[in-house]
Amino acid sequence: MEEAMNIISTVRCRPFTASDTNQGVTKIIKMHNEKVIIHNPTPTGNDTKEQTFSFDHSFSSDTKPEAIFRDVIEPLVKKVLTGKNLTVVAYGQGGTGKTHTLSGNEDQAGIVPLLSQSIFKGLQSSGKRYLATASFLEVRNEELQDLLNPHSNEMKIRQHPNLGLYIDGLSEIVVRSSEDCIKLYEQGDRVRKLLKEQKNDTSVRRTDDIFTITVEQQQQKASDLGLRSKIVIANITASPPKKDGQSSGYELINKGVNTLHKVVADLVNAKKRTVIPYRESKITRILQDAFGGNSCTVFIGTISSSSAKYQETLDTLAFAQSVRGIKNTIKQTEDDNVRVIRELRDEINRLREKLASATSNPETAVQNKEDIQRLEEMIIDLNVAKRQTWYEKERYSDTYEEDRRRNLAEKGMIEWVFDIHKKDKREVKEKILSLQQEKDALSVEYKEKRRMVDEMKDDLQNRISEYSKLGESNKRSEEETKQYVNAINEVKEKLKHENEVLKDIKKKLRDNQEKQKQGKMDAKMQYSASRGNLEIQQVIEAEERKKREKEDEAIIEEELERMKVEIQQEKAEVQLKMAEGIEYSQQQILKLENDLIEMKAERSILTLKISKLQQEKSKLEDDINNVYKRHKEAFEIQKLQQFQTFRNYRDVFEQQKATMDQSYRSLLEEAIQDAIYLSSKNSDLMQENKKLKEEIEKLKDKTDKK
Repeated sequence: MEEAMNIISTVRCRPFTASDTNQGVTKIIKMHNEKVIIHNPTPTGNDTKEQTFSFDHSFSSDTKPEAIFRDVIEPLVKKVLTGKNLTVVAYGQGGTGKTHTLSGNEDQAGIVPLLSQSIFKGLQSSGKRYLATASFLEVRNEELQDLLNPHSNEMKIRQHPNLGLYIDGLSEIVVRSSEDCIKLYEQGDRVRKLLKEQKNDTSVRRTDDIFTITVEQQQQKASDLGLRSKIVIANITASPPKKDGQSSGYELINKGVNTLHKVVADLVNAKKRTVIPYRESKITRILQDAFGGNSCTVFIGTISSSSAKYQETLDTLAFAQSVRGIKNTIKQTEDDNVRVIRELRDEINRLREKLASATSNPETAVQNKEDIQRLEEMIIDLNVAKRQTWYEKERYSDTYEEDRRRNLAEKGMIEWVFDIHKKDKREVKEKILSLQQEKDALSVEYKEKRRMVDEMKDDLQNRISEYSKLGESNKRSEEETKQYVNAINEVKEKLKHENEVLKDIKKKLRDNQEKQKQGKMDAKMQYSASRGNLEIQQVIEAEERKKREKEDEAIIEEELERMKVEIQQEKAEVQLKMAEGIEYSQQQILKLENDLIEMKAERSILTLKISKLQQEKSKLEDDINNVYKRHKEAFEIQKLQQFQTFRNYRDVFEQQKATMDQSYRSLLEEAIQDAIYLSSKNSDLMQENKKLKEEIEKLKDKTDKK
């Protein structure tokens, strides 16, 4: 039974960031229920100061992905479990929160994990047998890339007469739980990031990514007929406004999203609808069911509230509102693959019998060629259909797992993608967390002690000042003098003790910092070693060096602060001695002057040493960059050599394959011609046999008469 359903169009606004505030930009978005109002920060001429757009849902900047899933997507999970398709499209400019909405983070689960959990929870409670597979595809400049198994084989979008659209060459991995599904999504996302680094992609827009979960269900008593659902999650980046003088490559880079705009415009404007241009780009071909086809579709437009992104936000709002007017036709998808295989086999056998019984009549030669071509196409369709059986899907899934491990290893990313060192990382993470908790406790204790020390220093300073004033006025008695001196000495002793405690806490903090630094270095070493990519390793190591420099600067600042405290204490003691009328001898003055000269000389030497260390640091950084450059060049040469070897092997393989294909076609045509010839001969022999039988009968009749 078919069901008409409009695309559910929603909008989510990205939070206003500190960077936006620093740039002096203003907020231009207001949300009221399902309406979104955008304010034009610089209206000119006939420009409208404010525009209002309507959607099925609108979500403000403080909305979590979980709320979007609960309000919009979760109600559609029931339809998925009854054999209907679901597509979630996140669309917007780069940096507006598409990936965060879909993936989430450690604190907030995104739509992909929430949807996976909800689907598998429903499957497990349905009481049916089920098989689920996952695939992850990237579309970059109209080229397809398998993100789960990043091979270099060509992939093509094909149409099967019974099974519908599929991508030849895309790996489908069997998933048995929501955890498996989420893990594959995260691994594919890591591959996408690493491939971007390796390709050194600096294009004006990001790639389009499509994560697909296919679910097949059957009753416990196996039968030919079951249900098939396809859950598609697409992350599509809107094309930025074209700038004057921008290269022609802009059109290719943004071909997919621009074609999507054409498709939506044609679907919304029924009067102009002719042939919808799905085939003009890869992304629209793949998402054909999502826009005007057989799928429940949720469109999430992500926008920025910054006045600096006014035009991009306006374009996204207008597009998201137009999408709302598209009506899809939803119907249950039956999984009748067994029947399809049976019918294809019957048709192939029929064609073979037809070709075998064909005569050598020239008039039927054209028909024979058409039948041969149709036979070849049906054999391909049969092979595709056979691969859709549960047994074959599980078998191919194991093959894909082996292939992806090999391909990831060749690209130097297997350990990072598969998170092989997960246990070690968890232990390091727990150790760092424990050290951080210890550091927080020590920091609180240090701040409290420091406050006490500062109060005691102020108290000591006040007491010394009062003592000095009384001495100048000659109003203090010997008893008062003794009391003041005892009180000052008592405060000094307490201050000295608290300073010792403070030093001990600072020492513990420094030890903790060293342990944390070592733990983080161990984690980074695991992380960088597992990635196996020179460029990424260099970035990580440079960041680590900068981080260590900042930590060292913090240690130096703390040490300087400690020295200042000690100097202030010494000053207080000098002031106390002066207040008591104690005078320095000539020898003490000379000693102090010598100490001062030595300290000044030491300061000059330290300044020179620091300058020299800075020069050595710059030289070491240059040496590291040069070594990295040489390694990179050697690595690139090695890669080119390997690629050339691979290309040579591939060329040989293609030649052999072409030769075998040609031999196969020649043998097939010869076999068909032989079959036709033998059929013709068989017909002649049957006629001759018939004549011989007639002659034998005549001879028998003559013999009987005699």
